Amino acid sequence: MGKDCFLLLLSTFYGKIWSVVVLEQDLQDFQRQENEAVTFHCSMKGGEMKNYWMNWYRLKEEDGLLTWIYREVDRYGAGFQGRFVGTVDSSNNRFTLQIRTAQLGDRAVYFCAADRHSATAVWQSRTKTDEHGENKEVL
Repeated sequence: MGKDCFLLLLSTFYGKIWSVVVLEQDLQDFQRQENEAVTFHCSMKGGEMKNYWMNWYRLKEEDGLLTWIYREVDRYGAGFQGRFVGTVDSSNNRFTLQIRTAQLGDRAVYFCAADRHSATAVWQSRTKTDEHGENKEVL
């Protein structure tokens, strides 16, 4: 299991200080049978998660539908609570999404995103899993 750094590096300007925040997702083989669990991990470099709202999204390639899944503090998009579980470990800058019982309809691009509590900018990291369970980075 390798760890590849995707990304979108973003520079944000606060006063006279520039900061670069990077979100990384662990890439691994996500080929699963139906009803098995799948876990996605996201980490932040150059910032502290406690200063951001952390979100998970998925993008279904067949219809281009972007769907919000989870935002920290246990807020879920419609139809995701129960089978999907999001957790934030701010002290270690780790953000996790678990699909407890994967279904065929869950095949999509999953990505984490962060938006600063007081800002509108969004940072994203995405991992694509194809029909063979292979991971690809998506820009």
